[in-house]
Amino acid sequence: MIQKELVQSEKPVEEFQIEVPTCQRSIELLDEETRSEIRSWYALISICSPVVLLSVNLVLVLLTVLSFLVVELVEQNTGLATKCINYIAGGAYGVSLREDYELYRLVVPLFLHTSANHLFGNVLALIVVGFDCERLVGHWNFVGLYLAGGVAGNFAHMVMNPSALAVGASSGVFAVFGGMLVNTLATLQTRTKDAYLYIRIFFLMLMEEFIPQPGVAYFAHLGGFVAGVLIAFEVMEIPRGTLLDQRMCRLAMRWATGVAAVALLVYFAISETPEETDFCAN
Repeated sequence: MIQKELVQSEKPVEEFQIEVPTCQRSIELLDEETRSEIRSWYALISICSPVVLLSVNLVLVLLTVLSFLVVELVEQNTGLATKCINYIAGGAYGVSLREDYELYRLVVPLFLHTSANHLFGNVLALIVVGFDCERLVGHWNFVGLYLAGGVAGNFAHMVMNPSALAVGASSGVFAVFGGMLVNTLATLQTRTKDAYLYIRIFFLMLMEEFIPQPGVAYFAHLGGFVAGVLIAFEVMEIPRGTLLDQRMCRLAMRWATGVAAVALLVYFAISETPEETDFCAN
């Protein structure tokens, strides 16, 4: 009798939905075998989460890589182009934010990438700088810095270049760079070796930014970097007696960031919405 009730209470296979943050719509196009494979990947991450939570940066790296693999799997099984899948999944697209208020497009792009090289560059940056930043500010402050910087960068891109689709962890990575720059300048006298290492990293980063490249979301990088600098002033312990410890320096950063944020919001409100692009057109 008990077994009979259990059988009757089971749901048909087609009613199950897989919660894949980066492929919520296109996942419906996959067969059951592919769905099971994706479900297994996310289950593995869930099982390992108590261990990897020792480092939030490691969790972010794993989720970013996993999301890329899911997009690749969807592309192979559906024949859709990567740009189309990234748009469906929630890439940073200003037209959708303006017309449909799709706020998830402010966060989701952090876990989407266009290619393996794109993914490798951002993951490498997180590995090189992210763990040190997390150690300095703590687990939750690091999450806040990374996500807030990502949101700020994606919003800046969607306001200034609303017709272009952008994906990538770059805005969050640049927020981490901004936070580490504040720490580097604040501890330049006491941690000379580490400071000069990060200064070289920042120099290479700036050199790359000044080299024009097609398809690069520069406003996302800039927005993330500025947000990271501002948040670092609030969450990092800056030694007394340094230039960054001066009250006027902090006030100037807050006012400058506030003015920039208001300017972006005003421009977002008064600017015209461009025509929508069909990223899935053949």
